[in-house]
This record gives sequence, structure tokens and C-alpha cells, in this order.
Amino acid sequence: MMAEPETPEEFAPVDWEHKRKRGRSKVPGAPDWPKGVHPISLDGIALIGVDDAGLLYWDGRPVEVRRRLDLSRSEKWFAIVVGFFTILGGAGAVAQGWAAAHQWSCQIEAVSWHCPKK
Repeated sequence: MMAEPETPEEFAPVDWEHKRKRGRSKVPGAPDWPKGVHPISLDGIALIGVDDAGLLYWDGRPVEVRRRLDLSRSEKWFAIVVGFFTILGGAGAVAQGWAAAHQWSCQIEAVSWHCPKK
């Protein structure tokens, strides 16, 4: 078995321009793929890289995966209802806190505004 090369000088030189030109296969992509998407050729495999953190790169550019959150109509309505009742619950907590603080301040006679008569 051959030993793995240990230094960059031991590797065979790579023609990167050739790899970039032939990175995509001439074969069309699967019928359900978006238009203009092609399979990767064997030369294109050399353009895929990974950094020390495990992030994926294509020809030196980071590969980004973005997903948009799509909710169904019933999920949107449910989110609106939950949001409404969350706000309503928060307002109730504020009112309860104000009432408790006012009652306490009346008991220690810190305020006399709208306090019950003794």
C-alpha cells in the first residue's frame, strides 16, 4: 500500500481552472430539480471543501442552506390566537400587580388616593 502524502509538495499539481470549467456534468439534472441545476462531475468533486469547523464550501465559497418557515392557514390562525391570549395574559398580570401594589401601599399608608376608609 502507498503511504499518504504528508506535505503539500508531495501532492500532484492540480489544474484548478480545468476543475472549475468541468465542475458540472453535461448530463441534465433529475426532472424534479430546479431548472439549471446539474449533477457534479468527478472533476467537480475536487471543488468541495470542508474547513476545520466542519463548514461546507464549494469552490472556496461557503454553502448556505436557507429554509423559510411556511405555516398552513390553520397554523397561522393558531399562532395569532396564542399571541392574542399571551398579550391578554400579560395585561392581566400587570393589572393584578398594580392592584396588589396599590392595596399594599394603602395598608402601609404610603398613599391615600382611592384607598378604602378605615
